Amino acid sequence: MICVNNSQATHTTGSNPVNMDGYIANNEVIFYPVTANNSYAIQVNNSKDIYVVNNSVLVKSDAPYSNTAALYSSTGNNGIYIYNNILMNKTVCSDNTDYPLYFNAGSTATGTFNDFYSGSGVVAYKTVARSSIAELQNAITTLTDNISVMPTIANELESLLPDPMSGLECWRHTSVTKDIRGINRSDLTYMGAYADVIPNYDVELTSIVSPALGECPQSSYDITAKITNKGGYPLNFASTPATILLQSTSLNLNQTITVNTGTIATLNSMDKVLTSGVVIPSNQPVDFTIIINYPGDSQHANDTLRQNFTLEYIIPDYEEDFSNGPSQTWTIEQISGAGNWTFQNGEGTNPTIMPVYGIGRLFFNSKTFAAN
Repeated sequence: MICVNNSQATHTTGSNPVNMDGYIANNEVIFYPVTANNSYAIQVNNSKDIYVVNNSVLVKSDAPYSNTAALYSSTGNNGIYIYNNILMNKTVCSDNTDYPLYFNAGSTATGTFNDFYSGSGVVAYKTVARSSIAELQNAITTLTDNISVMPTIANELESLLPDPMSGLECWRHTSVTKDIRGINRSDLTYMGAYADVIPNYDVELTSIVSPALGECPQSSYDITAKITNKGGYPLNFASTPATILLQSTSLNLNQTITVNTGTIATLNSMDKVLTSGVVIPSNQPVDFTIIINYPGDSQHANDTLRQNFTLEYIIPDYEEDFSNGPSQTWTIEQISGAGNWTFQNGEGTNPTIMPVYGIGRLFFNSKTFAAN
């Protein structure tokens, strides 16, 4: 096991590749300042069966540099394992090459529950730069359940201890039972080198599922929230009900909902319909405040969800109401082609245009002259 605390960089190198069967675990690596291109905090070369677990790594510079990485895996690696790490790259750059994770040609990995963050938004390099977690997982299907967030850290040049640690929960790797300080890790622990006591019960309001931006207009909507279990014990609402307060000043809503059915395993979620039949005006600001209360949950930072948004529907640039005013006279001029625009009487499946004025509609012979 390689142990590095408050250091600049570390690397492990084998040959051809060597089956190292080792761990890079519980390290806090602060690589600052970066002073050259192609700089890496942790570099794994020509190795096999290397496990990179529960490391907190920061790469940072004051001046622009290119092609930097928190974790670099060389061409000669025959598979490495990446679990529960926080890899942050805050190197100044203008070409989006501040990679949290870099895989050289042929290198790949397996792992879960990592945080890959960069100042430019890129999360990794695998063949090409990957700008999202979904894109990375499509490129490496054996890397799953990862996130890309910048944890709140008081002084990142002295310590990479997040505060708070909420949002960084993960399952403990069986071989890493303590953190960098020697604190025991429970089955449910945190990404990075630092651990903390996981509360038995921690219920999070994660997001508003519906109404959703971009959906087609509806006469009314369900208000649905996603509830996530961030605690160490499963949630059973039948035996321990939760209450949810739903408020909206713009919609004049003030309701209390009891959740008394369903269970949520640790780190899992469920969608709960809070109320139905809510009429939401289009193109107007709408506010929601949702607060959940669960007995035994003393972690209140994630109990409240506030969201303001507008359901924006397309408004036509031109609109005419033919019911008001005199009958309209239309002039049709065909500039070129063989389309033969004509007036057709309304009948059959295309009845007269309502409400008033005229019995015709414009007909375009697109089918009969498609080749033109």
